[in-house]
Amino acid sequence: MKPEDLKGKSERIRDEAGGLAAIISDAALEETTSGILNVALRKKLVEDISKIAQDIDQRARRMEQEIRDYSINKGKEVWIRFLPAGAQDAEYDAILMLAEIAPLTAAALDEKHVSWHVRYDSFVRLIGNLKQEILEGKHDDKLRTKPARAIYDLLRLGHDAREPTNSSA
Repeated sequence: MKPEDLKGKSERIRDEAGGLAAIISDAALEETTSGILNVALRKKLVEDISKIAQDIDQRARRMEQEIRDYSINKGKEVWIRFLPAGAQDAEYDAILMLAEIAPLTAAALDEKHVSWHVRYDSFVRLIGNLKQEILEGKHDDKLRTKPARAIYDLLRLGHDAREPTNSSA
């Protein structure tokens, strides 16, 4: 290769490198990186929430089987309960409640911020909506929250607007 060609090629490479350096140090790249990270965190949170929902589904199905199998459980229905166990996480379970007093009991406990209760069928619908909202970026402030706590915080706080506790199943 001739020295003139080598010099021209090295100048082109230098100019391209300078252009790449400008792109790399540009704020838009930082925003792009942050966006990519948020998308990954959203998917991870939705995946973790799906695991909790699957666990609750299994518990609820066992409870529904108990309603069918044992006469002592007649007149009861499956409710999902979240307890704000600590600052970092929340506890959850599927429980049986008497259908005629469950809405009042749940409303009283919810009002005292002791727990959050919702009928199982409503929970399934709310979780589906919540996962979609997370993927849309509506809850990016909760991306680094533990999944059970995110469910409790987002559904408990938004519960009144989404579906009253004492609605019919």
